[in-house]
Amino acid sequence: MTATDARGRLRSALLQPVDAASVAAFRILFGLAMLALVLRFFVHGWIAEYYLQPRYFFPYFGFEWIRPWPGVGMYVHYAALGLLAAAVAAGAFYRVSVFAFSLLFAYAHLFNVIVNSF
Repeated sequence: MTATDARGRLRSALLQPVDAASVAAFRILFGLAMLALVLRFFVHGWIAEYYLQPRYFFPYFGFEWIRPWPGVGMYVHYAALGLLAAAVAAGAFYRVSVFAFSLLFAYAHLFNVIVNSF
């Protein structure tokens, strides 16, 4: 088999129609998993522990300007994450929901906190 034959077979395999049910199942499972993740932050009190109580954060290079929202801002932030995760799972305004979820998720995770590490 030559490289040209292998490329042709690969291209043919990649262009075959695929049932959308697997993509829908992934979307639903991903949305539900992210919703569970957000709910765990509320239930275990991790929002206050990780974002409100620490005084020093270890940001990624170039993202030193990102800080947690003051006061109840991080609670609102995580509530919005939960709503967006539910929208992703339901498929409601999917592209807007997944884009907004990605931005809010990235914002919440671009600063690191070392808690109970010593």
